[in-house]
Amino acid sequence: IICLGAGTLTIPYIYYSLGFVFGTFAILFGACISIYSGYLLAYCAHMTQGTCFEEIAEMSFGPGMQKFTSFCMILCNLGFTISYIVLVS
Repeated sequence: IICLGAGTLTIPYIYYSLGFVFGTFAILFGACISIYSGYLLAYCAHMTQGTCFEEIAEMSFGPGMQKFTSFCMILCNLGFTISYIVLVS
């Protein structure tokens, strides 16, 4: 849901900044990267039998990466929350 909301706000700005041709290329490139990262995440979840980002990170890279992933998730959600508060204000 967070990504859909951020994408909804970003797509018009991409076209405004880059124009129709380069904006379309940038959006398609971002879509390809998103599809590939989703595939890698699903593959890792299947291979490790992990059910969340933290479990996959722990089984793939160890407990240190699990803590780092948790920290990154908290920062990401905090950043999105602040940006939406600023947008609504």
